[in-house]
Amino acid sequence: MHAGRSFRLRTRSDGTRVGVVNFYAFAHGGRPSWWSEEVPLAATAFGVYENRLHVRDGAIVLTEEALAVMSGAESTQVRFDEIERVLLPSKEPLSLTLQVILHSGQVVEVPAFGPEGIAFDLFRFLSSAVKETRARAK
Repeated sequence: MHAGRSFRLRTRSDGTRVGVVNFYAFAHGGRPSWWSEEVPLAATAFGVYENRLHVRDGAIVLTEEALAVMSGAESTQVRFDEIERVLLPSKEPLSLTLQVILHSGQVVEVPAFGPEGIAFDLFRFLSSAVKETRARAK
């Protein structure tokens, strides 16, 4: 998955900073302060995106196969192979969630209210993850 490349905060050679402060790329040593091995999908997670910096509620745990949206002591887990499609977020009004449609017809709302425009980055990531998952299944 390319979330690390899309979200990880880094400085380009020209000095501009790109990425998202709220993303923790585990391969680069990042972990949220609330992280523990009891977090859903912890064993296979490669990163976490926090909608609110340093807040577990609304955070999204990412793996190669799935995501988990943290909500209090609970989580909603979605495997990428269960996703039928992800609806394109809107600019006006600005989308604060992504609508993920599962093969079962169920709609899962993935929060995307962090930095302005993050819904589009998450949309690109999820679309890519679904495409890669489908290609591996063939």
